Amino acid sequence: KTESPKKYANFSASKLMLAGSWNPEEFQPQDFLMSEKLDGMRALWDGRKLVSRGGNKIYAPKFFIDEFPSHVALDGELYAGRGQFKKTVSIARKKMSGEEERW
Repeated sequence: KTESPKKYANFSASKLMLAGSWNPEEFQPQDFLMSEKLDGMRALWDGRKLVSRGGNKIYAPKFFIDEFPSHVALDGELYAGRGQFKKTVSIARKKMSGEEERW
Protein backbone atom coordinates (compact mmCIF):
# COMPACT_ATOMS: atom_id res chain seq x y z
CA LYS A 1 0.00 0.00 0.00
CA THR A 2 1.52 3.36 -0.95
CA GLU A 3 1.41 6.00 1.72
CA SER A 4 2.87 9.42 2.40
CA PRO A 5 6.43 9.38 3.77
CA LYS A 6 5.31 11.89 6.43
CA LYS A 7 3.66 8.94 8.16
CA TYR A 8 7.13 7.42 8.49
CA ALA A 9 8.90 10.52 9.88
CA ASN A 10 9.33 8.84 13.29
CA PHE A 11 8.96 5.33 11.96
CA SER A 12 11.05 2.47 13.30
CA ALA A 13 11.97 0.08 10.48
CA SER A 14 11.78 -2.76 13.00
CA LYS A 15 8.00 -2.29 13.03
CA LEU A 16 7.64 -3.23 9.36
CA MET A 17 4.75 -5.60 8.97
CA LEU A 18 5.69 -9.26 8.80
CA ALA A 19 3.67 -11.88 6.96
CA GLY A 20 0.58 -13.15 8.73
CA SER A 21 -2.78 -14.72 8.05
CA TRP A 22 -5.10 -12.94 5.66
CA ASN A 23 -8.50 -12.03 7.06
CA PRO A 24 -10.86 -11.15 4.16
CA GLU A 25 -13.09 -9.22 6.56
CA GLU A 26 -10.20 -6.98 7.59
CA PHE A 27 -8.34 -6.42 4.30
CA GLN A 28 -9.40 -6.58 0.67
CA PRO A 29 -6.72 -7.47 -1.91
CA GLN A 30 -7.80 -4.67 -4.27
CA ASP A 31 -6.67 -2.15 -1.61
CA PHE A 32 -3.02 -3.20 -1.93
CA LEU A 33 -0.19 -3.51 -4.45
CA MET A 34 1.31 -6.96 -4.05
CA SER A 35 3.46 -9.55 -5.76
CA GLU A 36 4.84 -13.05 -5.35
CA LYS A 37 7.03 -13.51 -2.25
CA LEU A 38 10.63 -13.31 -3.39
CA ASP A 39 13.69 -14.52 -1.51
CA GLY A 40 15.06 -11.02 -1.15
CA MET A 41 16.00 -8.45 1.44
CA ARG A 42 13.19 -6.36 2.92
CA ALA A 43 13.64 -2.64 2.28
CA LEU A 44 11.77 0.55 3.18
CA TRP A 45 12.07 3.75 1.14
CA ASP A 46 10.92 6.68 3.30
CA GLY A 47 11.14 9.29 0.55
CA ARG A 48 14.80 10.09 1.35
CA LYS A 49 16.69 6.91 2.16
CA LEU A 50 16.51 3.14 1.84
CA VAL A 51 16.73 1.07 5.06
CA SER A 52 16.47 -2.60 6.01
CA ARG A 53 13.80 -4.09 8.26
CA GLY A 54 16.34 -3.79 11.08
CA GLY A 55 16.75 -0.07 10.41
CA ASN A 56 20.21 -0.36 8.84
CA LYS A 57 21.07 1.93 5.96
CA ILE A 58 21.13 0.26 2.55
CA TYR A 59 23.96 1.70 0.48
CA ALA A 60 22.17 1.96 -2.83
CA PRO A 61 24.00 3.91 -5.54
CA LYS A 62 22.55 7.23 -6.68
CA PHE A 63 21.45 5.84 -10.06
CA PHE A 64 19.36 3.18 -8.30
CA ILE A 65 17.33 5.59 -6.15
CA ASP A 66 17.35 8.68 -8.41
CA GLU A 67 13.83 8.10 -9.66
CA PHE A 68 12.30 6.81 -6.42
CA PRO A 69 9.44 9.09 -5.38
CA SER A 70 10.05 11.66 -2.64
CA HIS A 71 6.35 11.89 -1.80
CA VAL A 72 5.54 8.16 -1.37
CA ALA A 73 6.89 5.57 1.07
CA LEU A 74 7.66 2.16 -0.44
CA ASP A 75 7.99 -1.18 1.34
CA GLY A 76 9.35 -4.06 -0.70
CA GLU A 77 12.15 -6.49 -1.52
CA LEU A 78 15.60 -6.11 -3.02
CA TYR A 79 16.09 -9.20 -5.15
CA ALA A 80 19.06 -10.46 -7.17
CA GLY A 81 17.42 -13.68 -8.42
CA ARG A 82 16.33 -17.08 -7.20
CA GLY A 83 18.80 -18.56 -4.74
CA GLN A 84 20.71 -15.27 -4.53
CA PHE A 85 19.67 -14.07 -1.04
CA LYS A 86 23.24 -13.95 0.33
CA LYS A 87 24.39 -12.02 -2.75
CA THR A 88 21.53 -9.52 -2.34
CA VAL A 89 22.35 -8.88 1.32
CA SER A 90 26.07 -8.61 0.59
CA ILE A 91 25.50 -5.98 -2.10
CA ALA A 92 23.02 -3.97 -0.04
CA ARG A 93 25.22 -3.83 3.07
CA LYS A 94 28.40 -2.83 1.27
CA LYS A 95 29.31 0.85 1.08
CA MET A 96 29.82 1.90 -2.52
CA SER A 97 33.39 2.22 -3.68
CA GLY A 98 33.37 1.62 -7.40
CA GLU A 99 31.05 -1.40 -7.11
CA GLU A 100 27.89 0.19 -8.51
CA GLU A 101 27.84 -2.34 -11.36
CA ARG A 102 26.85 -5.05 -8.83
CA TRP A 103 23.51 -3.26 -8.53
